[in-house]
Amino acid sequence: MQNTYPIKAVALKTGLTAHTIRVWERRYQVLTPFRTESNRRLYSDPEIQKLIKLKTAVAAGHTISHLAKMSLAELTDLVEKLPYTMYMMKNDIEFPSNASVEEFLNQALAAVEKLQHQKLEGILQSAANRFNVSVFIDDLIMPFLEQIGGRWAGGEWRIAQEHGASAALRSILGRYLSSFQPSPDGPVLIAATLVGLKHEFGVLAAAITAASLGWRAEFLGVELPVDEILYAAVRLNAGAVAISILYPSDDQAVREQLIRLDHELSPEVRLFIGGQAAASYQNDIAGCRMLFLQTMADLRRELQ
Repeated sequence: MQNTYPIKAVALKTGLTAHTIRVWERRYQVLTPFRTESNRRLYSDPEIQKLIKLKTAVAAGHTISHLAKMSLAELTDLVEKLPYTMYMMKNDIEFPSNASVEEFLNQALAAVEKLQHQKLEGILQSAANRFNVSVFIDDLIMPFLEQIGGRWAGGEWRIAQEHGASAALRSILGRYLSSFQPSPDGPVLIAATLVGLKHEFGVLAAAITAASLGWRAEFLGVELPVDEILYAAVRLNAGAVAISILYPSDDQAVREQLIRLDHELSPEVRLFIGGQAAASYQNDIAGCRMLFLQTMADLRRELQ
């Protein structure tokens, strides 16, 4: 008897939201899962593999309406012909089925070291396909970002390595975020950095985390003026705003922007502040309602 899984487990295995899975079933008939007497959906391993292939192809730019009628074999063939997949196959880069996230991290760092940024993109895409969102973001992307920053700041890596890694990350995380299809009626989270803060990856990871939980995550980029964040929050009827501060750890302009956001955002809008330098602003901004979060797991708990 084959294994079957409820939709919550399938969402964790594929990185798709339960809402997206249901929409793909109802609107595009991509799957017809078994239903119990109580009408509960149960999915097989081949159906989970099909969802993973669909997610990968959608992230690469294919439309779900075009992919919907493809068999698992056809989807596998399509995914294997995607540029990063072909690179992995051509260069005989394989990960065992039981490869740990640490193995992916080590391979990714080695690719950056050797300036093999196309290979890096393939490794990260393979990890995105294999692991659920929390493992991919919390256990791979966040440690990877810390390693990049530390090795560049310590002089171990040159600017070329840091810039190449950033380009690959920007491509992967952008595709990953666009692969989620939250409900149009779902709550909205705005993700951005403040003026003077140029590093987008922490807040992109926050947007992906929110999207995986069914939020409509709107990534508005870096160095967004407070007035624009306030405007977007009203225009989109946002339920939350996420700001990332990698550094500096003591900047009066950043402090003033945080205070303005805290005071001028509608009381119904939650304000989350994260990033390596975020905690340094927590103690000297008295009476604020913003939440300073240390990890993506903290954000996940707040959004669930």
